[in-house]
Amino acid sequence: MATEPLDPSAQLWQAWASGRLCLQACRACGEIQHPPGQVCSHCHATDWDLVDINPVVTLVSWSTVHRAPAPHFADALPYTIVLVSVGPRALLEARLDSRVPVESLVSGMPVRLAIDDVVGRAMPTVVAP
Repeated sequence: MATEPLDPSAQLWQAWASGRLCLQACRACGEIQHPPGQVCSHCHATDWDLVDINPVVTLVSWSTVHRAPAPHFADALPYTIVLVSVGPRALLEARLDSRVPVESLVSGMPVRLAIDDVVGRAMPTVVAP
């Protein structure tokens, strides 16, 4: 009987739920990839793992959300989503911690990631500039 391949996004959500700050990386070329997939977007290999990432990343852009995309986000409004670079080809969306003032953000600045609860789910969050 054939086994189903592991869902890389399910493994990532499980790792984040345990508090691990990690992303998918290709075992063949070492490229960090997000969102996770079955095939490396760089070298097309299919052998990957989750690797811990440096919590200090580079801020690329951000946007403040004023209309909830789903009802369970309504109580969190407004909130800011940031785009950070975690490698030469890997970008990650994260939530900006409400204690970090949006006015302090500058594209290209280093920011610190942590795993935090966001509307009942563990996700990467920018916790400090």
